[in-house]
Amino acid sequence: LIERFNGMVDRLEHSLIQARQFSADVSHELRTPLTTIRGELEVALMTAKTKEEYQEAIAEAVEEADRLAKVVRALLQLAQAESGQVTLARDTVDVGELVEAVVERFAVQAEAMEQAMRAETTPGVLVRGDKLQLDRLVTNLLTNAMKYTPVGGRIVAAAKVEDGAAVVEVTDSGRGIPAEHLPHIFDRLYRAPGQGRDQVRGLGLGLSFVNW
Repeated sequence: LIERFNGMVDRLEHSLIQARQFSADVSHELRTPLTTIRGELEVALMTAKTKEEYQEAIAEAVEEADRLAKVVRALLQLAQAESGQVTLARDTVDVGELVEAVVERFAVQAEAMEQAMRAETTPGVLVRGDKLQLDRLVTNLLTNAMKYTPVGGRIVAAAKVEDGAAVVEVTDSGRGIPAEHLPHIFDRLYRAPGQGRDQVRGLGLGLSFVNW
């Protein structure tokens, strides 16, 4: 009875910590887009003279609102995942085939960005897992690799077996991550300084999903 009670208390404490973390993340991440939206609209009210100027201000505000909605949606999904509300399948998944399929899906985009992307897989890399979430994991890693790999760079997605365990490995010829930032790359909303080649600001949640 004591062990069960302690387990219940631990779960409650974990839930409370997650709730506080979620609230802090939302407050931190929503402050900037809300300020931007308000600023754009205030400037339009005070300075816009033509229909085009009003439309431009509204379009920029809508863009920020869309980004805000994406952040909220991603945070909710991550909170649900980490709290055990996402039911994971336990199917037999060929990781090599999955990696090859994701690489093929990105082939046209990589070519457009002048990046050489290929899969290096070993036959029969099988795991018991959720194919949809494993696909999402590889997709997030490849998206990051493409974002930070320069023109003419290379990206390799591998699936193999090492010491009896399935291993998925994504490598690229990008600039890498400074050593002092490595301990934080799986933290929610953490972004290492600097931007990728496309200058697109990420949500800072992709690697949190990968870690989960």
